[in-house]
Amino acid sequence: RQALVRLELREDLRELDAFTVLHTHDEIVLEAPEKHAERVGEILIEEMTRVPSWAEGLPVACDDGYVVGYHYSKG
Repeated sequence: RQALVRLELREDLRELDAFTVLHTHDEIVLEAPEKHAERVGEILIEEMTRVPSWAEGLPVACDDGYVVGYHYSKG
């Protein structure tokens, strides 16, 4: 399932000139043109909160946000 979501996410992001910089078990960092930041966040939330059929009722949630320059967000 994770591999399929990754492929779908990659295709959606490619259309917006965005790509994954890094990901861990609880964080995905993307780089995208600032003009697409809001839509990239929407796509990310759509993909991260989609519940697979085998896990119906499983609570899933995520937050998004963006900064101009990732290094500024970790200060």
